[in-house]
Amino acid sequence: MNSSIHKTAKILLTISLILLILITPLLFFSYNEEHYNSQAQKNDVYQKLGENLTKEQNKNTINYLLGKEKLKGKYTENEIKHMKDVKKIYTTINIISLTCLLIIILSIIYFTKNKQEKQIIRSLKISSITIIIMGLLLIALTLFNFQSTFTIFHNIFFPQGNWLFPYNSLLITLYPNKFFINTANYSFLASTIISLIILGFTFLSKAHYLFFLKK
Repeated sequence: MNSSIHKTAKILLTISLILLILITPLLFFSYNEEHYNSQAQKNDVYQKLGENLTKEQNKNTINYLLGKEKLKGKYTENEIKHMKDVKKIYTTINIISLTCLLIIILSIIYFTKNKQEKQIIRSLKISSITIIIMGLLLIALTLFNFQSTFTIFHNIFFPQGNWLFPYNSLLITLYPNKFFINTANYSFLASTIISLIILGFTFLSKAHYLFFLKK
């Protein structure tokens, strides 16, 4: 077995697992209409815009991010530009997730073919522990210092500064800070739970392997 290929495959598998486990819950909540409507109800958006209009806007937002519809609603030019940037980011995230999935499949095939299944378990273990630590840190940041985290994130991904809007703008009314706090926390929590399940699986697999060695 070529050691450089083996090392590269190991690194790529671990990184891809981390990214995919982090990205998947985020995409789930970002494209979940029920989540949007639930948050709207909690954040009193129905009272401000009406339930029917809010649900229509939420559905349009999701379809817009998926590339199924054009953006509808009384958005300002700056809000439309911002949503175009958001859509580009989600397109990139989707490409990354599919690339990670492909790398994971190819890596599993490679390690299985070379009878290195233990490396798959090792990568699962490392990635799950990494995500648990990251998840707890990120949840703490969003809970105790969300505004600073939110500002840093937007300055990185939207350096042109088109993400600042009046408090009564349609975009802010539909998706206030609480929407992003809850979406981030739900996503990180889901990633952490998935990682705990994977970590439990790795320990069970190791125990199963040791049991058969003793026999």
